[in-house]
Amino acid sequence: MKPRSKILTATLVALMGTSAAGAYAANETTTAASQTATQSEAGAAYQTQTKMLKTADEAVSTLNDVRAARLALINNDIQTARAKLEKATKAFDVSSQQWKALVVQDVTSPGDAADYVPFDVSMALGESFTATPENQKAVSEANQHMQKGDEIKALDVLRVNDVDVTLSAALLPVTETHDHLQYAMKALDEGKYFDANLALKAIDDGIIVQSYGINAIPQQGNAG
Repeated sequence: MKPRSKILTATLVALMGTSAAGAYAANETTTAASQTATQSEAGAAYQTQTKMLKTADEAVSTLNDVRAARLALINNDIQTARAKLEKATKAFDVSSQQWKALVVQDVTSPGDAADYVPFDVSMALGESFTATPENQKAVSEANQHMQKGDEIKALDVLRVNDVDVTLSAALLPVTETHDHLQYAMKALDEGKYFDANLALKAIDDGIIVQSYGINAIPQQGNAG
């Protein structure tokens, strides 16, 4: 579990003038429901935090095993499918107990109390960004802080200089994913391989991608 933002050497500068999109959103548009939730600091209708979103690397491992299990099912390799599914389920059940400090809610659906865990986060300059000597200097300084692993200082520099930056996060629903894993295992045990595959596919389909302004990063874990 760690902050993981894809601002590396001069990335913000390279992305100048482009739209903000998470790496997962860019590569997985067929499986993730992309949702825009960018809010201004004053307009955010949810609790926010000033620090970068922390991600759950274990969720990535779970997704990799889920996809490997699906591929094995397609190839009628039931033994491998079972091994990958068992690994994914065990890792998810253990890790999810440690995610209470990481979870966020779907900020586009205020009535949805479901917990989501971020597993991929990226940042890019916003569409309204216009290059000036001042904000280019701020972006360069922010990148230097990012290279040193100091994301808090990087965000502070961007905020103080009013640089339009958007944070995008791929979010995995915790309870829904758990239920799909359990059903997939049950279906596999009963020889219902098609149903098991559908349950595993539903895990990918349940991923959402949301974007936030740097002054509207949602609060992770328990508020306060």
